[in-house]
Amino acid sequence: MNWTLYPPSFAYACQKTLVREGVLTDHPSDRGGKTKYGITAAAAARHGIADVATISVEDAVKIYYTDYWQVAGCERLRSKYIAAELFDTAVLSGPGTAGRFLQLAYNVLFAGPSGGGSLTVDGKVGAITAAKVNAMLPRWEKALLNAATGEQYNHFRQIVANNPSQQVFLKGWLGKRLDVPDDAVEA
Repeated sequence: MNWTLYPPSFAYACQKTLVREGVLTDHPSDRGGKTKYGITAAAAARHGIADVATISVEDAVKIYYTDYWQVAGCERLRSKYIAAELFDTAVLSGPGTAGRFLQLAYNVLFAGPSGGGSLTVDGKVGAITAAKVNAMLPRWEKALLNAATGEQYNHFRQIVANNPSQQVFLKGWLGKRLDVPDDAVEA
């Protein structure tokens, strides 16, 4: 894989996600259906790949970049760790959901009178969300990562509460989340 074709922060995030999502899965209760590298058959078909099982690493990386990294707005974020978390969540839950988690995490930490003001939770990591998140970096990097992960946990628990057949996936969802790196900045 020629990682020099992509921004370094994407290469970092992508390599982490490929490890977590790199197997072919086809569980009858999986609402996403058959996936490989976390990419659904529908997403593969949009890129001219008839059978998701045949996706190569190179195909996955191209799809990751266009459908998840760029759509989620990851390139707008200064922290490679925050961008990686946003990207990894976008692959698992969709770019809009990933953006909502980041916005909710920001609001939990900074929406009070001593913070940076609240963000509209619309799932779009555009100029306003990126500017507000970036303004809190690097000092609050680890807090943002932990808060975003907390939003994911709440989301997963709610999925299972609403549809108990999804319990079978809970351990995998939680186990696949990115760890907060030791060198992420902590206030």
